[in-house]
Amino acid sequence: MATYQETKVRRVSTAQGLRELRATVHGYEKSYGCKSSAMLSKVIAGQEKETAEVSRWLVSYQALTKRMGHNGATT
Repeated sequence: MATYQETKVRRVSTAQGLRELRATVHGYEKSYGCKSSAMLSKVIAGQEKETAEVSRWLVSYQALTKRMGHNGATT
């Protein structure tokens, strides 16, 4: 039987949310030694596996780029 984690929701200002997204994305980039846009391209091309962690990274990256109004790299 599958177990599910309860999602915790909290309200933050737009500025705080953007700071947190930037920090999250930057942390992944530093950890992997790779820019988010490059990792996204690698996953799409099948050159990199889309693990759960990489998925969380790319979801954060795409949320950040969408909130920033860009289609390219933000970090």
